[in-house]
Amino acid sequence: MTLIEITVVMVILSLVGGVIGIKGWQLTRHHRFECAVDAVAAKLSLAAQLALTFEVDLVAQIDQANGGFEMRLTADGELPSTFRALLDRKAVLKEVGEVRYNGSAENQVRLVFGAGASTSPRGELTLTPSYSSDGGRGSTLRLPGYPARIVYENSIPLPPPQVRAPYPEEVLQEKEPGLPAA
Repeated sequence: MTLIEITVVMVILSLVGGVIGIKGWQLTRHHRFECAVDAVAAKLSLAAQLALTFEVDLVAQIDQANGGFEMRLTADGELPSTFRALLDRKAVLKEVGEVRYNGSAENQVRLVFGAGASTSPRGELTLTPSYSSDGGRGSTLRLPGYPARIVYENSIPLPPPQVRAPYPEEVLQEKEPGLPAA
């Protein structure tokens, strides 16, 4: 091999490596954004469940901070210490560039989950990635206004519930009441 051939091969390998590196970086950022959306959905579900179970008001607050957003939960009542530890952890949402609640962009969003499901937030919470220069498509979490699973457009659907219990075959066979089975 000549020096020119080796140089051409090295240039081609460099170009391919650069393209793969850029695409990998984009995929990593997108995955971080999806993880941030999952964290918000999990925190909102936790707030709804704790408010319903322990009959305390819970506030989910999303604030702009450090080039992204942070989310924390606070309780307006007593909770067991194990659940209090869950509330003390804040979620850092660095890949979230914009938060919209019911269509309007906000620097701070405050959602109140009332004790015993007396009040629950209703509307749409849209998170847009920070790497999207054109305000591109984000993920929208639908808040129904009553205790329910919080879903968003990219969530994995749950399997359908089992309707029939696994009974022995003879129980499933139809027979007339009062007559012995044949």
